[in-house]
Amino acid sequence: MTALAAALVGLAVFLLIRPDPASRLESIAGAGSPGMRAHSIRVGIERVLGVRRRRGAERSAAIEALGALAAELGAGTPPQQALIATGSTIWSEACGAVRFDGDVAEALRRDAERIPLLAPLSACWAVSTQQGSGLLISVTRLAEQARVAEDIRVQLEAQLAGPRATARILMLLPLFGIAMGMMMGVNPLGWLLGTLPGWLCLLSGVGLTALGYWWTSRIVKRVEILL
Repeated sequence: MTALAAALVGLAVFLLIRPDPASRLESIAGAGSPGMRAHSIRVGIERVLGVRRRRGAERSAAIEALGALAAELGAGTPPQQALIATGSTIWSEACGAVRFDGDVAEALRRDAERIPLLAPLSACWAVSTQQGSGLLISVTRLAEQARVAEDIRVQLEAQLAGPRATARILMLLPLFGIAMGMMMGVNPLGWLLGTLPGWLCLLSGVGLTALGYWWTSRIVKRVEILL
């Protein structure tokens, strides 16, 4: 019984802390391991755990590229040359359209499917192509707004850390309670699984816990839409 209680506590702590598998695997691989093996491990980690991190890096790179594009345009560089000089890895489709005399605005829209931050840039480019002016002002304001939005996003991420931890704790508190009861010499599992009142309490507890986790997660996701 004590071993089962210890196992429940260990499981709860593991889920609550969520050790980073990336750091564990990289430490196992070691700096002196063969390059192919370390590379394969890193690729697997990025596929499983690095989606949010990759999107954040792309967003930061796009903001820097927008600032550089505004600077190039302000220095008098032609728009198409400035586009190639500042963001060949960010708006790769647009750079290809410039090199092969394609529709740059449409190419920017395709780039925006990967990095949504670029959607306003495609609209600005289309308007400047039709009217022949205004691209510098539009890109400068877009870069400034993107920096402000990124600062707000970082602050929101910091504020959401608390609700995420609360939702995780709500899911794990029952495990701690059962484990504490076992360590005190009580048999909560036997009562929960062996009696009708126990089953009723178990089902209602699981339902309320799931409802609380769903509600907290819903609040967090509604805020994440703004990120």
